[in-house]
Amino acid sequence: MIRFCIRHRRLVMVLWLALVAALAGAAATWPGPSDDDFTLPGSESRQAAAFLGEAAEEAPGALVVYAPSGIESAPVRAALTGLAARVDAVPGAQAAMEERRVSQDGTIASIPLHYPDQAAAQAIRGVRDAFAPPAGTALTVELSGGDFADVTPGGVTEGLGLLAAAVVLLVAFRSLIAAALPLVIGIVGVTCGAATYGLLSHLVSTPGFGVYLTIMLGLGVGIDYALLIVTRFRTELAAADGAGGE
Repeated sequence: MIRFCIRHRRLVMVLWLALVAALAGAAATWPGPSDDDFTLPGSESRQAAAFLGEAAEEAPGALVVYAPSGIESAPVRAALTGLAARVDAVPGAQAAMEERRVSQDGTIASIPLHYPDQAAAQAIRGVRDAFAPPAGTALTVELSGGDFADVTPGGVTEGLGLLAAAVVLLVAFRSLIAAALPLVIGIVGVTCGAATYGLLSHLVSTPGFGVYLTIMLGLGVGIDYALLIVTRFRTELAAADGAGGE
């Protein structure tokens, strides 16, 4: 097979490009459904989620406050009241102090956030600017929940990863062509893998995050193994030169 690929390299490249185009086109035309109801029965995270679900429904957004002196102490309660007032002043946002949950040791509180006016997007931006801890207090205040998840726009993380990999490959191979080859192989592998994963979701239940595992494995095979092979080759070559010198 290796000899065939070398002797008919142009044909092999054309066939690979045709396969990639066919898979990508099919996945774009018939995107499969994803099943995000993924659970690991018996895991600690699953037990914690079940416990929280039974205790109270988790708010999509909340203020999490840590006070070493205790949430119920007079200075902390006054600071929390001021913090809630600042959040309530944001149009469309409301800090539900009466629904707050306090940890068993009394040092951590979770204050749910609601958006009565349905202007959630604008209110969330306003809450981000208003949630800072009150001045002169020892409070630690953080935003929690899906409303405030810092999600990087799609493709940015992968692009930064490819850029970092390109720098490493260029330093290791000392050649633009040699450094570009593993990147091309990785991108082709990711495209084929992600497209195949999307098509297989028509036949089997697949979680939405599985495509990120496909990207990780595709880039790993294309880039990491190229570095591994070159490193081992250079190690063996240096060992052979050392043995010859002796």
